[in-house]
Amino acid sequence: MSRTSSQQLRVEIELRDRILTGAFAPGDRLAEIPIGEMLGASRTPVRLALTHLLQEGLVTKVPTGGFAVRELAVSDISDGIEVRSSLEGLAARQAAERGFTPDIAQQFESLLEKGDKVFEGNRDFDSERLDEYARVNERIHALIVIASRNSALERALALNDNLPFAAANAFIASQTSVPNAHGILLFAHMQHRQIFEAISRRESVRAQELARQHALNAIDNIRSAALAMHPELGSKPSLLALLKNRKPVKANEQQSSHWP
Repeated sequence: MSRTSSQQLRVEIELRDRILTGAFAPGDRLAEIPIGEMLGASRTPVRLALTHLLQEGLVTKVPTGGFAVRELAVSDISDGIEVRSSLEGLAARQAAERGFTPDIAQQFESLLEKGDKVFEGNRDFDSERLDEYARVNERIHALIVIASRNSALERALALNDNLPFAAANAFIASQTSVPNAHGILLFAHMQHRQIFEAISRRESVRAQELARQHALNAIDNIRSAALAMHPELGSKPSLLALLKNRKPVKANEQQSSHWP
């Protein structure tokens, strides 16, 4: 990964976290130069990061130039994750039904080995290890979809990734900031292994449920991270606080929690 790409990923992760925690509130302007100075990054990766967050629906363009934080509801996040869980579950099921090609299986195993190395030795996550885990995680999710041989599913997931925090890597930054970050991310990595084994054994139902639950873990993990990271969130309006306090919605109920 180039230096610019690495900086872009770091800026994206930091901006997502600040939007989640309310450090950047709805309507706040996000200008390239101040953000670059704040995060110690040059203008190019900041511009690319903001453009990516625009595609994800986290920020909007300001008519006079620049970007601003978009107002979101909890449902904007949870709905996108739930859709991803269904789509990735379907991808894993179809991959198991159709079987790995030797090339995809080899790539998957190589990524699992790279993931193993991320968790060796020091339990703390520096930016380099975080970048590597994010790359491995993103590629594994992509490979499962490729293995499904379903182009319609691939397009549907690409569209869903443009929803706020719906992409596979969206919550990685927040998870690495909590005391049990190593265990949370290691568990996610072990789930990758379980999904790989289920697909390899052509266990379609098991593969589907594992992949579905793996995606849904994002909501549970962010709730757990909320209190550990930001104990002040109980009185502070933020998406992270709302997610922490959000209760499951029954089939015949609706819940929409916007910032006041």
